[in-house]
Amino acid sequence: MIRGILKRKIFVFMLSSLFVLTVGCQSKETINGKKLEIVKKEKWTEVGSDIFVFTGKYYSVNMTLVVSEKDAVLIDTGMHDEEYHNAMELIKEKGLKIETIIITHEHNDHVANLEKFKTEDVALITPDNAQNNQIISVGDKNLKIMFTEGHYKPHKHISIEIENQSILIAGDIIDNDDVSSAVAPGGEAKKLLETLQMFKDKNYSIIIPGHGEVGGNEMLNEHLEYFSKKANK
Repeated sequence: MIRGILKRKIFVFMLSSLFVLTVGCQSKETINGKKLEIVKKEKWTEVGSDIFVFTGKYYSVNMTLVVSEKDAVLIDTGMHDEEYHNAMELIKEKGLKIETIIITHEHNDHVANLEKFKTEDVALITPDNAQNNQIISVGDKNLKIMFTEGHYKPHKHISIEIENQSILIAGDIIDNDDVSSAVAPGGEAKKLLETLQMFKDKNYSIIIPGHGEVGGNEMLNEHLEYFSKKANK
């Protein structure tokens, strides 16, 4: 009897611990003396208290909302209505205003919802009008645009660095859902390797990929290994 009760208590404790590990903090990074937690929630993933990643069902495509007080920058727009509604739920909940939308590249899964988010007073940055090392400011944050080659046509893909936070929004240069998809038609593996090496030299603490879960340099190393092997064949 006592053993049965004890076993049930242990089982309940294990389930509770698993639940906390599943929906709670996945990891912590200390950046400029500030600990940033990566917390996966039901409809989005929070990086610290002011970066939100929304993951769609289509190959786990990501869009990212960078917030400062009531202002926000949206990077990519997702593809389906569910992604749009999840982002708008948070935007309305926090009373945010999108100041700028940045599109990493023109593939439909990253840009299909653009017209749903875009209004006349929202600035739009795409590879067609962006400048390398251009700074987009939102409150106390500076987002640096970098042209990143290899995934798509030349000069048609950008990634974003959140300055002073060691965070990279990589776009499809890094695909944490399917590494092989990091080079799409029009892309070039050799150029991708050069971009990946640049990322490695910068030693980002947190990487938000174009597809799949938020992580760190383990994704970058996986991509470098995979495409280095392909280049040597």
